Amino acid sequence: MSHSRIDRVEQTLKEVIAAKLASYSSLFSGALVTLVRVSCSPDLKNAQVFLSVFCSDESDCESEVFEQLEDRRVQLQHEISKKVRMKFCPRIKFIKDGSIDKLVQVSDVLNKNQDS
Repeated sequence: MSHSRIDRVEQTLKEVIAAKLASYSSLFSGALVTLVRVSCSPDLKNAQVFLSVFCSDESDCESEVFEQLEDRRVQLQHEISKKVRMKFCPRIKFIKDGSIDKLVQVSDVLNKNQDS
């Protein structure tokens, strides 16, 4: 199985970003942030980081988490440029991953149909 350069860069970015997110865990009080995947543009100048956020209480802490990450985006890109040898450091964009929400919706529908 051959891996393209984009796949290798995505995996490397995922590892570096995940390590940095782990160090930010104290900032996300009451939230569990999971890095789902990283997707790079073909020219490797842009990277979309897909995250899922679970809040421990009923409050909507997702927006706070994404604001905090956006505030630290430049710092994270600097960290990437130090650890990953590339001509250009990709510009990071944080995106909410909706696959978990869809999974929960499907599970709710199935549970509802079983109860009927």
